[in-house]
Amino acid sequence: MSNPITESSTVQSPLIRYAEEAGWTPLSAQEALSLRQGEGGLLFGRVLAEKLVEFNPGFITEDKTVDVIRRIESVRTRSKAMPKFWPGCAGSKASTTRPSGANGMWR
Repeated sequence: MSNPITESSTVQSPLIRYAEEAGWTPLSAQEALSLRQGEGGLLFGRVLAEKLVEFNPGFITEDKTVDVIRRIESVRTRSKAMPKFWPGCAGSKASTTRPSGANGMWR
């Protein structure tokens, strides 16, 4: 009997392995919860703020990180509302919209 194909075996476990090979350090659930500042947290805000400044010197200052993080987190809020406006996003209805013209823009 072969191993069942699951999201864990085909996506999650390989991704974790690749991240560890690249030098990332796994966190416990409690550490991640703390860095996200609770169950409702989306990002490791403090870590992200530090890295934004580090990777964008002279462009993103500590003051600007608050706005950047707020914008990133707002995408989740907007995406939750999308299925109300386009049922195809939620997979509940097939989209019949076709690209218009050679540029591939969607109508």
